[in-house]
Amino acid sequence: MSGYGWLALGMLDKLTDPTCGTDKAVIDSAHACTTTTNWSTSDSLCMTGSIPALPATPFQSDYDNNWGIQIGVNTSEPAGVTLGKSYASITITFTGTPATGLRAELHVKGEPAGQTYCADLTSGTAIQLSTFNQECWNGASAAASKALSSDNIQNIDKVGIQVSSTMTDIKVEKLCLQSIEFK
Repeated sequence: MSGYGWLALGMLDKLTDPTCGTDKAVIDSAHACTTTTNWSTSDSLCMTGSIPALPATPFQSDYDNNWGIQIGVNTSEPAGVTLGKSYASITITFTGTPATGLRAELHVKGEPAGQTYCADLTSGTAIQLSTFNQECWNGASAAASKALSSDNIQNIDKVGIQVSSTMTDIKVEKLCLQSIEFK
């Protein structure tokens, strides 16, 4: 993984680190970063921010506007080159908080930007790529047709960590993507 580090967030979510541009602005819906991202470390990708609570009875629009925050990396620079090999597992190592309730996210080249495959994530623990699914939050109920196919593993072009919104406020503190290892 030698690509560009990136961030994504819902309209109601906010990042205070990294910052954006020469004025070091926070990153939120009013201040999308289209210039230089100011990462706070040189050996990992780190983020600090906040995710407000979802309402007691959320509608789809609540999830659309407040889905959480994500930090990730492209497989190459410039973007567009994929893994080019098939692997059986991925291990993502991270530090910071929250340390639980996170998802590993994978994107496959050629699929829509918002279409990802996810799996529950524990730092330093290998995840079988065959367990990634477009509906990982549904657990055993996730449709088999939404699973990452073995043919698509070599076409992975982005890897990320997502902190998903919940019914309580979430404070993200120095959540740092340390390493990604495919085997």
